[in-house]
Amino acid sequence: MDVKFINPFLKGTVEVLKKMAFIEPRPGKVYLKETSIAGGDVSGIIGITGDATGSLAISFYETCICHIMSCMVG
Repeated sequence: MDVKFINPFLKGTVEVLKKMAFIEPRPGKVYLKETSIAGGDVSGIIGITGDATGSLAISFYETCICHIMSCMVG
């Protein structure tokens, strides 16, 4: 998949976390998955259609998502 499709999702996720959870996220390396198994404890999957087709997954480990939620709701 072309990076021009991935970068807007990555940038949007970083901006939402900055504004909603008041944290400064550092994304890991972006890669194409070889399997259908989710990589973290909590994952969100977005279907993509149009110029590109497929799905995009964002995954968080339990400690990370608990920290995000704690920052969002106190």
